[in-house]
Amino acid sequence: MNLWHRIKEQKHMTSSDRKLSAYLLHHPDTIRGLSSRELARRSGVSAASVIRFCHRLGYESYQEFKVALLVALESQHTVSPLKPSTTTYGLMQQVAELSRQVIEKTQATISYQQMDRAVEYILKASQVDLYGRGMNRQLLEMEKYHFVRIGIQASQEEFRNARFSQALNADASHVALMISHRGHTPEYLHIAHELKRKGVPLILLCGMKDSPLAELADILFEIDIGSYFEEMSTIVFKMSAGYVLDTLFAIALAKKGNQLQEKLTAFENLAHYLDH
Repeated sequence: MNLWHRIKEQKHMTSSDRKLSAYLLHHPDTIRGLSSRELARRSGVSAASVIRFCHRLGYESYQEFKVALLVALESQHTVSPLKPSTTTYGLMQQVAELSRQVIEKTQATISYQQMDRAVEYILKASQVDLYGRGMNRQLLEMEKYHFVRIGIQASQEEFRNARFSQALNADASHVALMISHRGHTPEYLHIAHELKRKGVPLILLCGMKDSPLAELADILFEIDIGSYFEEMSTIVFKMSAGYVLDTLFAIALAKKGNQLQEKLTAFENLAHYLDH
């Protein structure tokens, strides 16, 4: 398992471990120039806590941990394009590997806190309004189907004027889920400003984290746009966005299931009380 994933998935963490994990996951590109003392200072923990953190992950020293972390970081930012192959089987294997790498690269940019906040918005909303065009609309149509199946009200409009109307009729009890490739579409910027004015939270999946649209989002998931592989960039974007959408739904399903189980338990307890 990639070291970054191990840091994310640690169990039984101390308060210091959580602070260190949060800093590393949110500022991975700063690790190269950090000493153990500087990492401790920025994370708000003691230098000894940094060393114990490294030991728990199986490294004898901070330097050994740092080297492993940099290697893992480099591997996450390297996604290999498909190579020419004379066999169908070879191409099948390459597409599977591309998918794995895209998902790992996308996962590395997302924190658990982001996911939890996004799902909390979705579960508390009276309605999830979906905004996407072309391929993105198709991805969101499937997400709408998933949401409705577990009792989450969701709506998506196909035509431009209807999308404007959807934003105009939204209120603060709604949440918006939008996909934009580069975050510069005038239509979406207009809609995002209207949503902001109405106090509607915006969850955005976008390939450009510094775009005007990204600045208006309450929660931003950075999507891989496949700039390193132009011929397959659309497929890469779909793989990356699909992973985020599938993960949002899976977490919502799990939490929704817990809520349903709690209600069932409460009902059974009440029935037991009435019987006696």
